[in-house]
Amino acid sequence: MTHKEIQKIFCENLQLLNKNLQWLKKSFQRAKGIKLESKKILSENDLEILETLSNRFGRTVDILINKVLRSLDILELEDVTRRLDIVIRAEKRGVVDDYTLLIEMKDLRNELVHEYIQENLIEKFDQMRIAFILRFAFLESASFVSSVFYLLTGDYMFLILALMVIFLFFISKLNREKIIAYMDLSNNEIQILSNPDAIISTKK
Repeated sequence: MTHKEIQKIFCENLQLLNKNLQWLKKSFQRAKGIKLESKKILSENDLEILETLSNRFGRTVDILINKVLRSLDILELEDVTRRLDIVIRAEKRGVVDDYTLLIEMKDLRNELVHEYIQENLIEKFDQMRIAFILRFAFLESASFVSSVFYLLTGDYMFLILALMVIFLFFISKLNREKIIAYMDLSNNEIQILSNPDAIISTKK
């Protein structure tokens, strides 16, 4: 890649950052109208405003650190393998007074994303629970009815059917691999699932 091409990418990233900053400011102005201290329960509209603000903040931080600052380092032939060096050089260039501010912004972004992923994971688990409760209830009912008909008629077909249903019941037992495959979890969701302290259900 030529120096001119790298310069073009940097300019495009800078324009993208400015565009996202404008949207972030709009979301911030809307969020300022929410009086959190006077509300015990936020309305659906309030939650949508705060979620939009969170998403736009995270995207703006990503663009600033991962695109603008990184492409600036590439433009100036700096080593971009360590992100810490990228934010330290941002301080030296006067982008921020203290590079730790960028680290705090990135940490906040990661925390917001983590909470969103965990909430989404909780919703997926609740949906999966309902689906499997219905599945197991159907299998149990089918097995019971087949057993009753076998006792009433003596027909071994009903006994075989009951045994097949019981077999299906046992092979439907969930484990970690089946949960990941059934729910089509992302890598971030799998990491949360592997955390023993994570809350992944609204049920106690």
